[in-house]
Amino acid sequence: MGTKVLKFPEFNTTSGKAQAGGNATANSCPYPPGPSPLTGQELELLVGFQSYNISGLKGTVHLQTHWKLSFKGNLRVYSGGKGEFASAAGDAFVTGDLLNVSSGAGYGFTTSGFVYAINTTTGTDLPIKVSNVAMTQYLNVTVSSKYSYQLLTYVGILVISEVSLNGSSVAYSEIQMYGSGEGATLTSYSY
Repeated sequence: MGTKVLKFPEFNTTSGKAQAGGNATANSCPYPPGPSPLTGQELELLVGFQSYNISGLKGTVHLQTHWKLSFKGNLRVYSGGKGEFASAAGDAFVTGDLLNVSSGAGYGFTTSGFVYAINTTTGTDLPIKVSNVAMTQYLNVTVSSKYSYQLLTYVGILVISEVSLNGSSVAYSEIQMYGSGEGATLTSYSY
């Protein structure tokens, strides 16, 4: 039971390519009665780009970031017996922020992405493969020219596995956004 970083987050500033990978495994284990009948593991990895300070922005600013995502993964669950439960979830997403450098206040982009989930009532194995999907994020915000700002944009993965206590269930979740065909590329941004 545990989490493992398969590829530490890395962003290549020349190519704009971001890579990361991880997994989470949960196994049922004996546990004294308590408030929660479940146990689980969770791992989130973020990798991305932060601009230099941007000055001179004023009025309503229309920010856009454009990413291309390719990733693969697998979700697996096994229920050890009657009344036991196992679930696995994986998420690959894009998020970001416009940060006021002086105050630290942010105007966050809406996070969007792909969420996959299975449990012992919906299936036991879910292979995942997504290739070259374009994702664009928009943020319209009113800013003041007396401040400097930074544009932050990130891609991330989240893996979660959860199982019943006191049984023999197993849950496994893995997302790989690295390798020869996988990764996320920041193709452009504008403000």
